[in-house]
Formats: sequence, structure tokens, C-alpha cells
Amino acid sequence: MKRRNGNSSACALACVAVIAVAGPAAGQGNPDVRVNQDPPGAVTNETSLALNLTQPGNMVIAFNDHPYPGGPGLGVATTTDWGITWTHQNLLVPLVDAFDPVVVSDTRGYFWVGQISTANPSVQSGVFVQGSIDGGATWPLPIATVVYHDPVRFNDKPHMAVDTSPSPWRNSLYVVWINEPGGGPWSDIYFAFARAIPVAPYLQTFGLPQQISDLPTGVGMGNGPNTVVAADGTIYVVWLDTDVTTGGQVPGTIYLDHSIDGGVTWGQDMIVHQVATTLPNNLHDHVGALDAKARSYPCMAVSPSSPREIYVVWAEDPDGAGGPDEGDIFFTRSVDGGNTFRAPQNLSDPATAPFDQFEPWIAVKGDGTIDVAWYEKGYNDSDKWWDVVIRKSINRGNHFGPPFRITDTAFQCPTVGPGGPPWMGEYLALEVDATTAYVGFTSSVTDLNGDVFFDFIDNALIPTACGEDLSGNNQVDFADILVVIGAWGPCPPVCPEDLNLNGSVDFADILAVIGAWGPCP
Repeated sequence: MKRRNGNSSACALACVAVIAVAGPAAGQGNPDVRVNQDPPGAVTNETSLALNLTQPGNMVIAFNDHPYPGGPGLGVATTTDWGITWTHQNLLVPLVDAFDPVVVSDTRGYFWVGQISTANPSVQSGVFVQGSIDGGATWPLPIATVVYHDPVRFNDKPHMAVDTSPSPWRNSLYVVWINEPGGGPWSDIYFAFARAIPVAPYLQTFGLPQQISDLPTGVGMGNGPNTVVAADGTIYVVWLDTDVTTGGQVPGTIYLDHSIDGGVTWGQDMIVHQVATTLPNNLHDHVGALDAKARSYPCMAVSPSSPREIYVVWAEDPDGAGGPDEGDIFFTRSVDGGNTFRAPQNLSDPATAPFDQFEPWIAVKGDGTIDVAWYEKGYNDSDKWWDVVIRKSINRGNHFGPPFRITDTAFQCPTVGPGGPPWMGEYLALEVDATTAYVGFTSSVTDLNGDVFFDFIDNALIPTACGEDLSGNNQVDFADILVVIGAWGPCPPVCPEDLNLNGSVDFADILAVIGAWGPCP
């Protein structure tokens, strides 16, 4: 039991619905909008969100959509009016079951949804991709990336990215996933790609999958891969290598790999961070009851102006099983393509330190603003209630502003059917354009089994950091000058004292402190 301090401040159309927006909730910039329209009891979670790059206001959210008791389902919802109304349908399930959806979009305005589908995990499973060329209104039959008939292999946790850069591989579709060989906690990171062509079926067939994690099969325990494409076409993949079968809190290693030739060849795995203690298999509330199923998987983004500047976020529990909480959010950055990373920064707000945070997602706006969103427990009287928060950085991750609460109404973790285990899914959705962050998440406010909700936040509403307050006393004063002097010299490779981001702590940073003198806003 955790120690607590008491209170603290498919293309088969299943159903089509239009959900209207209610008035804004008190204290929130925009209302939470229910996206799916299922009968009560559907287990709905694990959102992924993509914006149409050619049609403003057109977005698609993909999500697990499982009727209870039993029954497979993978839902997609489409909007053409910036999320005011949504049309919900269910995609065709390729085999018997489907789960772990991810949706992306390319420069032609096409949407692609990836998923895992199984006939039986011990008999047949595969990674499948379905496409829409009409803004998400219709979806052709799925393309199989790979299907294994080997009884000791199971595919899981796919992620996708599209090359929207002007590289030679523009509009190529990249898929990563884990492949479990069976017989223990072992799993490898696999990758496959398909090149874009201008006529039906709009993509070449996927090439043969390849293992990109360097640890040999039967040794590696790669999980939760996440992939992005930089502005020069470089593909990055990040994942956590750890034993997820124990249910306990164990160490792990976050790895990064990359390809500079459109996914044909890959480099050596680079270490991002050694995780001392992963999250437990389930989080707990303040009286020790089981709460959300938890994972520590990483998520990444790349600077739009610097293809070698990489940002990674994840959840871990640095104080371990005996600490006051079970999950914090961490951020790190590399400026040299992943060869080195700075010391991780804990993004969890000190005011909510006794409470859990998990499932972070990260996105970067065109001007370089970094947004990070996650599930958070720190806004209510009890450790049973969840919200979604977002923080932003306007100086490449050197400093983040305070958390901004997105959700209108806090909620308990959804369950899998009446009296079933608590389960929120293993990720939420965050996408951005030049001025706005768009979030898809699971909430139990309308159904104890979970519904998908959408919200958007104007960039101006998300508070910025008082980055010159280096001493942390909520004032810019002489103490901060002393911090600058104490860090004098080149930054190895980045440091918060380098306020003007010139790679060195020097007199210019003292001038920046003086220019911001006084109480933090």
C-alpha cells in the first residue's frame, strides 16, 4: 500500500452518430466532447489522433471499441469541424479480435490506421493497416504488414509514422511493433515500410519486416516502441527494454535507433536513459486498492527546425514501491541525434507530488513549442480521481510552464465490464498544429467502462515557464545570478542555466536574469 498524506488541495459501419458540444465548463477554455457513441458497456480506450494536412478541421481519432461481454472492435471517429461534431464507425476486424490502434496522416490528406489483429495469440496474429482517401469517411480492406502462423510468436503494440518531409521517401508509411518469441518475457522490436504511389491502392505492399533492436532474440525485452520522422527524413524509434511479465517494479533501459535511408538500414541502439524503477503493473489509490493498469513506455518528438534534436518523455517511479506515489513524468533531450542525452527532468508538479502521473505523450508545434500531456491525479481530494493535464516549453525543453488542467470533470479509472479490473488503456493522444494542442483521452464520466473524449487548447492558454527562476523560489533575483555563475562555461550538452540557448553559460545569461527581475508571473 502506498503512503498517503490524506487529502490534497471496421469498413463495416456499426453506428454513426453526431455529438453536439455543450457550453464551456467553468474554468476551462473549451469543453470536453464525447467522441464515440456506443451503447453502455462498451470498453473504449487507447486513443490515437491525426490531423488532415490538406483539409483544416478534419481529424480522425482511432480507439479500442470492445462491446461487453466479449466481442472485438476498433472504432474510428471523424470530424470536419474542428471537433465540434464527430461521426463514429467501426472498422472491419481482419481476424477475430483487434486492438492497439494508431492513426496517422500524409501530405495528400490520406489517413492510415494501424492495428493488431489476432485469431488466437498462440496461433495467428498480425499488424494490419487500413487507409482512407476521403477524410476518414470510408476505409478499404486492411493491408497485412505481417502475419505470423508460428505458435510461439505474438505481435503487439504497433506505432506508425509518415514521412511528411521533402525527402526522397515522402509519404512513406513506417510501422514498428513488438514481436514476442514466446517462452518468457522476451520481445524484439520490428519495423516495416511501404512507399507511396499516386494510384490505387496508394501504397506499395509492405516490405519484409526486420528486427531493428540489437539485443538477440531471447535476450531483449523491447516494449512500447514509438516512431517519428524528422524534417530531413531520418526515422527515429524509441522503446523500453524491461520485463513486463513480473507485475512488479523493475529496472529498464530506454533505447533509440535511427535510419537515414528510409528504413532500409538501421544504426546501433543508443541508450537514452536507464530507468531505475518502472511503474507497477497496476497503480493503487490512497487506500491501496487497484487502480489503472500502468506502463512506463516512452514517447518522442523531433524539433521541426533541427532534425538531430530529439525529445523523449516517459513515466517511472524514482522513489520505488515504498515512496509516496507510483509514477512521475520525465523529459530528456538530445541535440546530437541521440548520441548523448541530458539528465532527465521531472515534469510532475511539486504540488501534486504524492499523486500518480502516467502515460505521457509529446508533440511539437511548428515554432518549436513543446507540449506534453498525461493522466494526472493531483487535482482532487482523493487518489481515486483522474484528470488530463498539459505543460509546454517555449525554449526547447529547458523550462516548462506549470501544468494546465484540460479535463472539465475528474473521473475514476474505467473498468472492463461490471466489476471488472480497472483499465484506462496504455496511452492517450496528443496532436498539434501551429497554434493549438488537440487531445484525445478516455474518461468514465458517462460510462464506467470508458468513453473517448476530445478537447483542444489554444497555445496562449497554456502557461509558460518563468525560466529565469533558476533557484526555484518563484522570484528572479540575486539567487539566480549565483546559479548562473555556478554553472559558468560550455553546456554539456544542454543546461537550464543557458537561458539564451547559445551553448554556453555566460554574461548574456546574467543579462537575461536581470531583464526578468522580480516575481514570476
